[in-house]
Amino acid sequence: MTRLARFAGFALSIALTASPVIAAPTVNPPDDDSWLSLHVVLQGPCVLDVLDLRQPFGSAGNIDRARRQLDSLRQQHEWMTEQVESLGGEVVASIKRLANVLQVRIPARRASRLTALSGVVRVESVPYYERSLSSAVPFVGAPRAWETPGATGAGIRIGIIDTGIDYLHADFGGSGNPQDYTNNDRTIIEPGTFPTAKVVGGWDFVGDKYNGSSGIKPDPDPLDCFEEESTVIAGGHGTHVAGIAAGMGVNLDGSTFSSSYLASLDPKTFRVFPGVAPEASLYALKIFGCDGGTNMVISAIDWAVDPNDDGNFSDHLDVLNMSLGGSYGLQSQTEAEIVKNATLAGMLLVVAAGNDGDTFFVTGEPATYTETLSVAATVDEISYLALRIDSPSSIAGNIPCAEGAFSRPLIETGSISGTLVATEPADACSDLQNASDLSGRIAYIKRGNCYFVDKVQRAVDAGALAAVIVDNVVQNEPFSMGGDGSQKPIPAVLIRNTDGTSLSTHLAGGVNVTLDAHNTYVADIPSDQIASFSSRGPRSIDGRLKPDVAAPGLAILSAGVGSGTDPRETSGTSMACPMAAGAAAVLRQAHPSLSAFDIKAMMMNTTAPMANPKGIPVPVSLGGAGRIRVDDAARQTVTVAAAEPPGAVSLSFGTILTAQTVTTQQDLVISNHGLAPRVFDLSAAPTYPLEGASISVSPSTVTVDPQATATVTVSLTLDPDKLPIEAPDPHTPATLSMGNESYPRHFITEFGGSIVLSDQENPSLRVPFHAIVRAADRHAAGEAAQCIVGDDPPISIPIQGQGAHKEPVVSVFQHLLSRPLPILPPIPPGEATIVQVGIANDLASVGSFKDGKLYIAVAVAGQWTTPAKGPLSLFSIAIDTTGDFVEDYTVVAEPSSPYRFRDVLRSVTYRQSQGARVGRADLNAARRDELNTEPYFNSVLIFPVPLAALSELSEDNAAFSFRVTTQQPSFPFLLDRTDWITHDPTKAPVDTARAGYRGMPLYGPGDAVRVYLHREHWDAQGFPSLLLIHHSNELGKRFEVVTLADVGAVYPSDLEVSQNAPVEMNALASSTWPIYVTHQQGSEARDVKLSVSATNGAKIIALSSDSGTCTLSNCTFEKLEDGAQANIEVTVQAASADFEFTAEVSTAADCDSNTENDRSTTRISVLHTKGDLDPGQQPDASYPLDITDYSAGGGCSCGVIGVTPAPRWFSWLSLLAISALRKRRCSNKQSRR
Repeated sequence: MTRLARFAGFALSIALTASPVIAAPTVNPPDDDSWLSLHVVLQGPCVLDVLDLRQPFGSAGNIDRARRQLDSLRQQHEWMTEQVESLGGEVVASIKRLANVLQVRIPARRASRLTALSGVVRVESVPYYERSLSSAVPFVGAPRAWETPGATGAGIRIGIIDTGIDYLHADFGGSGNPQDYTNNDRTIIEPGTFPTAKVVGGWDFVGDKYNGSSGIKPDPDPLDCFEEESTVIAGGHGTHVAGIAAGMGVNLDGSTFSSSYLASLDPKTFRVFPGVAPEASLYALKIFGCDGGTNMVISAIDWAVDPNDDGNFSDHLDVLNMSLGGSYGLQSQTEAEIVKNATLAGMLLVVAAGNDGDTFFVTGEPATYTETLSVAATVDEISYLALRIDSPSSIAGNIPCAEGAFSRPLIETGSISGTLVATEPADACSDLQNASDLSGRIAYIKRGNCYFVDKVQRAVDAGALAAVIVDNVVQNEPFSMGGDGSQKPIPAVLIRNTDGTSLSTHLAGGVNVTLDAHNTYVADIPSDQIASFSSRGPRSIDGRLKPDVAAPGLAILSAGVGSGTDPRETSGTSMACPMAAGAAAVLRQAHPSLSAFDIKAMMMNTTAPMANPKGIPVPVSLGGAGRIRVDDAARQTVTVAAAEPPGAVSLSFGTILTAQTVTTQQDLVISNHGLAPRVFDLSAAPTYPLEGASISVSPSTVTVDPQATATVTVSLTLDPDKLPIEAPDPHTPATLSMGNESYPRHFITEFGGSIVLSDQENPSLRVPFHAIVRAADRHAAGEAAQCIVGDDPPISIPIQGQGAHKEPVVSVFQHLLSRPLPILPPIPPGEATIVQVGIANDLASVGSFKDGKLYIAVAVAGQWTTPAKGPLSLFSIAIDTTGDFVEDYTVVAEPSSPYRFRDVLRSVTYRQSQGARVGRADLNAARRDELNTEPYFNSVLIFPVPLAALSELSEDNAAFSFRVTTQQPSFPFLLDRTDWITHDPTKAPVDTARAGYRGMPLYGPGDAVRVYLHREHWDAQGFPSLLLIHHSNELGKRFEVVTLADVGAVYPSDLEVSQNAPVEMNALASSTWPIYVTHQQGSEARDVKLSVSATNGAKIIALSSDSGTCTLSNCTFEKLEDGAQANIEVTVQAASADFEFTAEVSTAADCDSNTENDRSTTRISVLHTKGDLDPGQQPDASYPLDITDYSAGGGCSCGVIGVTPAPRWFSWLSLLAISALRKRRCSNKQSRR
């Protein structure tokens, strides 16, 4: 398979324009007049479910079970078909073997009625897919496997689920006569044409006119189509793919290669080099028309498990190649069941990872299903088509270029030479001012501002021989320009920006060039690097690792549809996929007893590591286990795979977001399929070291007996405190560039690599491991007592709690809506269940109303991977600006562009009436290099909406309504929706943005969170609650609703304290009296404290309240409303001296408007009796003496009035004298008696 390089992607075109026009996304259900393609899942088991899998498929018992179940399902499907047709729909496929499903087309307005039909389990949308060899085949080691162990795929059946196969091409043993293809009627099978010895079966499930949304017209002839007006993708994609997987090879003279397949074959002796498994049988399962996409994948998979429909699954195909897919892996439950059951039945599904580039989560379905073998694309030894510069001599030589997908191929036109003439204008996006200068010459055009096809058409109209377009982005490789389906009559090529810069300086002096299909430019780059277009994982549904392996996919030459004998060159994971499918066929022949899963594991275990041109290793989320090595796999007898989940080989630890050290473990199962014991040393090899993350294997050495298994444990430990500040891995650029624009990307922190099993005699085995890791916080709003004074006062909200994240961000909003989780929700609470909504604006920080933004905050119960999955925004915010509760604007989350900026996320506003984008801002309001708001793996999101985009609103007419919806790409489309919420930003009761980062409601690390209060806009409910979002917190702690009281902020109040204390007490006696704390006026008082004290030795022996919590020194009250009174009772024991008792009221915020009534003090006199004085006691001069019942010796009872307090000079001797005098008086009275 000789090779040239016309760089193309999954759909053979990386970009259509330099500045793409982005239409409004489909964020709502389809119009009532549109038709939907739906899977109707029915009650009852499919055929596979009733089989005894312990018995061969061909056993009499299983055949009988299968046939009886097929008959039963036919009756069920016939009855259900009648019901569907009665609703105005049509059944396009009846799936019975691997699932019990009808695929239907039905008007959207009637789709909901399907769920009410008896026997229907659920209804889902049908996934829509697009179609996504020379040195490459030797590069993966296939020719060495042809010789040792002699595996060429013989006896193995490969199903090509694609656009069909040109079985008339010489690469498949056909006649090689292009006229035979032209004369063939693709709707019928002409006698003797099909099946062939190579393409032994197949079916056209859709017909040539099918485009993915139109009706189907199946027929028995799966011949690939090629039409002059079709896109290159549509014409011959399946033929090209089939040739890579299992083409027989075409000699230079156009004849089919028929000799032995040896490692010594010279690619230069072939027009088309043989495929990876040249002796495998092919099945053409045609699910695409001549143009457009498809939703007929599961019909082909279901057909493949029993091609002759006899109920005996033993003739199932061995390998299915699926060079197709959709971005971001938006999976279908029905399709997941089909894939799982197909693998269980013995088929290995090999699927292209996609061509959306180094964007997180973008790898597409069906490659993201666990059981599939997902294939990324690598670069091997490559060469490009060359533009030869003939003069001037100073710049003469070859530069790389790539032909357009819409232009006439140079292989048809032959060599073209001419003078380069620059168009005026330079980008040819309007009528050419120098059209006459281009006639008979080669147009030189700069990329930008309009479609490629429009530029080239203007060159055609001017009479140009060809067109050379200069890229406006600095890139290492030229790519194939995409088109609109029409082919231009002249060749057009794209050259690199750097080469164009050099050429431009010489145009005035005349530059002569030659374009020739046979002229090549050999690239001076290392092999085994990932192709720039290959889609990155992990998968978007849960963050588990995909893709699985990689294979060459850049500039692959294979069979060209309708050409008879010629090759066609294409790039993409669509080409890497059949490399892996052919390899799987070789391995299935070499290891006939192994299951489909074992073959998948064997391919992943024996891969080669990859690196970029600087030697930096490729992360596992981009290249999987590595580049396949067929020869090593063919000689291997041991497989290693994760113990869970079924169908997975890689160890996916998922997402670990934690505030404390955590260790998680998973098991690996080592299976020895050979006849001798194997001893392995095990180790962990991270792709890049990550401080704070470690991985180990236990035990470190293991012996696996023949035909036995052993289990080892892999432990991953994460210490979030040691994790560094988040940064992309060394292979991943921190910014994304297009033209002169560069933007910081969002990214995830991955900890990945390989578990390596080594022995002394064989190549090492590898199993990828992968985890998404992030240090998290447990932050929450704290309390800081503060008094609110003034007309526009700020309050502070302290943030407290444990935290390991290095760049925590909190954002604050007016809280609008809380929704509790339902007890029995229709769907599990998760990324689609809305629980909180808040809003803020920045009007206080900007110059005018139209300069301002709204900030709508949404929180859900679960956690998403990414809120913007390509065409799907998890959220859709409907805005009504006219008061009729009809959606005038739609706000969604989406990537910044469909191309290079997919990891730059935006909040985008569309006007519904025009379908036009009217506003765009950074999702979460800040760029990644400003604040780290963690949009990936989160539960909280901020949608900025420019007020200028909402043209009906003004400062005098600012009220609007909005509602939030969560959505999915499949029926029933809308998962959760709030009621309409009305809001006026000019009357917002709080301003959470004024003190925030750049006047927005976001606060970065160390920022003081301050909220301004607009009390004049409060409603009857008082202070509005606040919604706080903690972007870096752990799951379940990322949002909270707080009030003024929660953060300790209060408005002034007037508290008064009073008491009914006695003025006299007996010494050492106890007395109880009430104390009252009364809220006289003002706002509710919070955190009220009553403190009590007594002097001169008096003791407080009891303190209690009917509403507070008391100790012996104070009582505290959570709140005291206006007009309320707290009743306290105190019991005090007097000492021997007068004392003062004081009760004082205060609040934590020290927010009393009248402090004069905050304190009540009573002076209490202490009265004494004889027993009050202890022997030897010496009271001081201030001691109050009351000797009312003093009895002297002899029993004299004298009534003595109390003595007033003595002056300070009064001494103890004076007291003795007075006492003696009173004794004598008592004695005289006694004698008189």
